[in-house]
Amino acid sequence: MSSIWQKKETDDIMRKYMTVYQTEGVVLKKEDTGEADRRFLIFTRDYGKIEATARGVRKIKARLAGHLEDFNRCHLMLSISKGLRCNLISALTLENFPGIKKDEEKIKIARRIGELFNQFLPFHHKEPDFWEVLSSALGRLEGADGAGAGEVFLAFKIEFLKLLGYWPAPDFPVVEASRRDKFLDDYLKELSQV
Repeated sequence: MSSIWQKKETDDIMRKYMTVYQTEGVVLKKEDTGEADRRFLIFTRDYGKIEATARGVRKIKARLAGHLEDFNRCHLMLSISKGLRCNLISALTLENFPGIKKDEEKIKIARRIGELFNQFLPFHHKEPDFWEVLSSALGRLEGADGAGAGEVFLAFKIEFLKLLGYWPAPDFPVVEASRRDKFLDDYLKELSQV
């Protein structure tokens, strides 16, 4: 009887001090913290780029662990406390992109996409156009063949720069793909240092 009373009391306290939100998001990066926790960089449909912590997710019996793999698109429940601190309450995989995870080149491209989102976009700003570009790029990367993965990444970088307001790029070479790709990498590197 006392355990039911304690649970009700705990639930009341949580409701008083936390707000719970639901959204869809793509896991861009993860980092271990503490004994069993993990911090995630996630780009969400409704809140833009966020950093959220999953408590105890590295424990053997943790239910969230399989859903929060890199590049998974998930339905998320988040609690956000004062100071915009996010905690992951639950996650359910909507799409896990196995075609990306089985190919080293595609993994490198997906990681680079995550790095660009991390470098150029601020935290906690709803960015629906960037959400569409990310979802589209991962979908096209999933279905691309070996040579097509590079073309998907090239198209992504151009779309990304357009949304950032840095396109058309000055002196963009309109010839070979290899020169365009290097040019865009150098251009993005230069922009990230500004």
